[in-house]
Amino acid sequence: MIQMSLLWCSRTAIFYTLPVAFLLVVVSIGNTAPAPAGAASGAGTNVQPRPAGQPPRVDFQALLKEAGLEMIPTKSLRPIEVPRSDLYGFERASIHVSKPLEVRYAVRPISRIEIDYSDPHGSAPQPDHVYPLVFQSLIGQLARQGAMPTRQYKKQKAGRLFNADWAAAALFDTDPALNTKYRMALLLAIHKSRRGDAYSLFLFDDPRAVKPELDSLMARLRFVGDKPAK
Repeated sequence: MIQMSLLWCSRTAIFYTLPVAFLLVVVSIGNTAPAPAGAASGAGTNVQPRPAGQPPRVDFQALLKEAGLEMIPTKSLRPIEVPRSDLYGFERASIHVSKPLEVRYAVRPISRIEIDYSDPHGSAPQPDHVYPLVFQSLIGQLARQGAMPTRQYKKQKAGRLFNADWAAAALFDTDPALNTKYRMALLLAIHKSRRGDAYSLFLFDDPRAVKPELDSLMARLRFVGDKPAK
């Protein structure tokens, strides 16, 4: 199974890694922007182990702004503390006020993504070009073994719903290590060139029981405008 782990944390940022084929995708998430040189190997003077049991401090609104994203307000969801899981780092979580549905969100601004490329016969791809591979790897990370039907949106529909250049969704049974009481998940990934990636993870037991809620909430996280955020 593809593994993702918390690599290291400094006083101001934390770093996640996700192996993808010959790639090691490194993402810095915290109260500062991109990782300093040498971050992937733990270099630098401010490197400290993350205190046991202490969740990372993340300014979610800053991540949204940096990636040029907006989150549409809704009264149907109530914020909760993000459940701890070693599988992947989500920055925001909510539960539905009346339905058996949980939603977790992750934002990956392009400026925080670095590629460590291990193939000696080729050059490293740009961070803006690995989103389909990262999406497939993330499915393998979060899903229990079994069927994982995936659908990629047509570009026109991705633009209309999410103001994105690309979008895809996958349905799967959840890995127990995801730390959720629900047995199924729908992962929605969106990407916009020079902006970054965003992931919405919907957790439930029966997709038919929450279909109206899914339909109304899937486009809640979307890119804004046509120009890259400054």
